[in-house]
Amino acid sequence: MSNVIKLKPNCTTHDLNNPADGELVLIPKGWYEATLTNWKTGYLFGVPKVVMMFSITDMGEHFGKVIPKYYNVKRLLNKQGIKGKFVAKPRGDLLKDWYSLFPDSPVLRTDKIPITKMQREPLMVQVDTVKKDYQQKEYAPQMHYSTIRSLKIT
Repeated sequence: MSNVIKLKPNCTTHDLNNPADGELVLIPKGWYEATLTNWKTGYLFGVPKVVMMFSITDMGEHFGKVIPKYYNVKRLLNKQGIKGKFVAKPRGDLLKDWYSLFPDSPVLRTDKIPITKMQREPLMVQVDTVKKDYQQKEYAPQMHYSTIRSLKIT
């Protein structure tokens, strides 16, 4: 068995170390301290994506829970999977978050973003609750899940 992780084409969930695909975390919305534990690349609905996995480091009930943040990218390089390589969109959300976290960073090539730099220090992540699907139809309360809306340095 290889370490290649495929994003499921018919869902928006991740399956990294998650034997029960589809179980997404639900925590109260707000700001939490977290660290980037890993990232993976893959296709979701035919669109190249980078999924960053953040682990909550705030002590308490939600310590260690992993919440993904999805980014659209221009294309994937080489094999998709854990720590896969990619080309970011020049004006995309990934670079917007990067430069908000590291405003003194020089202009980067879109295929040479040092994601490991994000793993070196804890970040603050703004967690929100997803209550509607892509058609803006309300989910049942049992289907709500958490997602990361924004990042900042602690």
